Amino acid sequence: MSEDKDYQNASFVDFIAVADALGVEINQSQFIAKIDDFYIERLMAIRQSENVSIP
Repeated sequence: MSEDKDYQNASFVDFIAVADALGVEINQSQFIAKIDDFYIERLMAIRQSENVSIP
């Protein structure tokens, strides 16, 4: 699958609309993505298998 559209000239409103649709928030100039329970469990399993400890 290829993307036919060129988004380099997208407006800030377009950017905010896409971020909202993907569940991404901007908080104090940081992008924060919401993660549902399935992905939280998978992320924890990966961290555990790689012995990564993140608070």
